[in-house]
Amino acid sequence: MNLVKKRQDLIDNIETIEGYLTGKSKKDKDWTLDRIVNAEKLVIYKVNGNNHFAPYDFLALKSNSIAEHDEGIAEFEPKKVRGIVTSIVGNSFINETTEDRYTEYLKRLSKKPPKIARVFWRIKDERGKNYNLKRE
Repeated sequence: MNLVKKRQDLIDNIETIEGYLTGKSKKDKDWTLDRIVNAEKLVIYKVNGNNHFAPYDFLALKSNSIAEHDEGIAEFEPKKVRGIVTSIVGNSFINETTEDRYTEYLKRLSKKPPKIARVFWRIKDERGKNYNLKRE
């Protein structure tokens, strides 16, 4: 497995995450929801104008999948994974507004956030606007 190198690599993985959430496989959806709910480090993006969140370590592996994630991410030092995500999308941040948006997102997924500290990154599009994935 390789780490991502550019924003499009992250976007490809965002599309994979969204596919798991909306796909027919309950097992894939449950795996993805578990990662989103329990992640301490998340990337925020939009889908059709609504805030969505993905675990940053899933996004960090190029062309990632459920089958490859758990084994593949173990190859890399957490500091290196964090560094690559930061180099592509900018510095991480912590704020109450984003935490509230995360809680709202989980409510839409019928989940509650655990009481853990979280760090966020926001992915932007090529114009510097918040990335917004268009889905039907």
